Amino acid sequence: VGSQLSQPTISVTMSDDEARRKLLKPNPTEEQVLEALRLSYALPATGDGSSNKSVEGADADADVDIRILKVLESYDDRNYLVSVGGVRYLAKVHNGVESEDYVKAYTERRKHKSNGGGGDNNDAGSGVADATSVIDLQNSIFAHLSDPKRGVTTSRPVPVQNHRHPDPTASEDEKDDDILTVSVHSLPVVSSSHSPCPLVVRLLSWVEGRPMSSIPSLPVECLAEAGVYLGRLRAALDGLEESDPSAVRAATRYHAWDGRNALDLRKFVTCIKDEGRRGLVTSVLDCFERTFPKNGEHKPSPLPEGVVMGDFNDANILVDDELRISGVIDFGDSTYR
Repeated sequence: VGSQLSQPTISVTMSDDEARRKLLKPNPTEEQVLEALRLSYALPATGDGSSNKSVEGADADADVDIRILKVLESYDDRNYLVSVGGVRYLAKVHNGVESEDYVKAYTERRKHKSNGGGGDNNDAGSGVADATSVIDLQNSIFAHLSDPKRGVTTSRPVPVQNHRHPDPTASEDEKDDDILTVSVHSLPVVSSSHSPCPLVVRLLSWVEGRPMSSIPSLPVECLAEAGVYLGRLRAALDGLEESDPSAVRAATRYHAWDGRNALDLRKFVTCIKDEGRRGLVTSVLDCFERTFPKNGEHKPSPLPEGVVMGDFNDANILVDDELRISGVIDFGDSTYR
């Protein structure tokens, strides 16, 4: 892992975030994914009588059976429904952009801690105490929403059992101090010139239910309940700033899918060949610009601001057999707005 993390920075401008995501979308084989999960989430039986660790307390005296049940749809990452010791989980391989940011932030925090927490945040040798990333943001959201009082069901990260530590310079004692829900593995990406690439691999609890998008017709009561669920989720996230201030820093970022950046779509309007459709899109953008003249940066803001999920659509809202909302998934587009 150490040699992988010392690769030179990818030569694509940071402003072209979407282009980098396409280049660095994970492209591993299923066997490579299984091997990453075996390395991080199950220790094989040693044969010398020592205890064997595995997720969710699987049999300590046997190898843990890990298998891919289904490859799931994903935009920038690679997602899999997997079985680990007979328990279903979501295995996620993060794209190279977010993986790179996470490794950098984690290494900075570790460097700061190993230096006794001293030094200035601008001192490159001391590390940065509050360095954070989008993956850290997602972990904060999962932890915050795990309180049953929030009334929101979503994924929970599974702790790594066998360290593939994000910081290759960390000592064994330092690794033991960490409870990690993230491991890093060298895996192929879409761009062969950037492969293999250090990618974050996580195991998340499986949220039962079917996506609303998979059901051809839904009763209006189900749609209304989804709106109530969104309101509950939004209210629950209001407490995130207090429980984890670093989450707000991570969420305050440029993201192409953030609604406040809607005017950036103007450069793509010419790609719409149909004049009527092009005019419709242009009229919506004109209306947005009149309401939010600085691309969503209306100060003072006429609307409350906070961390939002950013992707509450029918592919991420789950329902049970009675068509009741059973949970929500995918916080990869979360921002502060």
